[in-house]
Amino acid sequence: MNRLRVIKICILVFLLGWPNPTEAYAVLTHEAIVDTAWETNIRPLLLERFPNASADDLRKAHAFVYGGAIIQRAGVPGNLWIGSQIRPAQ
Repeated sequence: MNRLRVIKICILVFLLGWPNPTEAYAVLTHEAIVDTAWETNIRPLLLERFPNASADDLRKAHAFVYGGAIIQRAGVPGNLWIGSQIRPAQ
């Protein structure tokens, strides 16, 4: 009886501790959306707003857009550590 209980607890701990394989796909999906929209939507809007932007400025803007897409995953249950490090601007 006691051995069966230990086995059940071990199985439960194993199943609850199993990593969720879909977490990485969420970040990759956000990056793919940025890549898809960059040339057709985002870059033309930036060039319209900032016509003197250099290639380096656009490269930096692209990096910031990536960061903005990835930060959306912060604070969700799978990313508790990151969510605890970020505070909203006031």
